[in-house]
Amino acid sequence: MPVQAQAQDIFELLKAAAPARSSALQRMDLVAKLLDAAFVLPGTGRKIGIDAIIGLLPVVGDVFDAFFQVNQRNMRIVHAHLRRTAC
Repeated sequence: MPVQAQAQDIFELLKAAAPARSSALQRMDLVAKLLDAAFVLPGTGRKIGIDAIIGLLPVVGDVFDAFFQVNQRNMRIVHAHLRRTAC
């Protein structure tokens, strides 16, 4: 059997074992929310996530991350891309 055919068979097995697109997106959304907006900062009403809390240890560059919420922004980009390229 040619190597390319073997690789294709392996790819098909991996694809079949992969979670459905909707459940994978739900898990990605959950992780993004946990990292960006899991808790409300007392007295401000501002949501921050685990990423910002852990990032407080070195403090310097992570203040920006608390307000930019990069993980949820990335998920919006993923969802927009999937809407444009929907099968």
